[in-house]
Amino acid sequence: MARRLGTDTITVQRVTTSFEPYSATYQPDWSLTPTERDVKGCDYQPGASTEYLIGRDFSEVGGTVYAPSGTDVTEYDRVKFQGVVYDVDGKPDVWSGRMGHVVIHLKVRKG
Repeated sequence: MARRLGTDTITVQRVTTSFEPYSATYQPDWSLTPTERDVKGCDYQPGASTEYLIGRDFSEVGGTVYAPSGTDVTEYDRVKFQGVVYDVDGKPDVWSGRMGHVVIHLKVRKG
């Protein structure tokens, strides 16, 4: 059994793909309902935020989730925590060994 790192539960959303006739390939399509699964035993830590005011008014907020070893999450997924849906920011870091875990960097744009 994977080691619990905290008491937070996140929901991993996996995008569905649809066929794009113009490029003849399958592309991620967030307009379709994504598959969701809960991951318990996580620890969410808020991160830095940045405001962009020149040319565009928006902010970007980050965070990090420490998830149990074996958590299935990719850089193409989204993570929902406390009602906020974040994009996974880059490939998750997988740590092995006795204290193995998965580090998921998150970001969301507001504005």
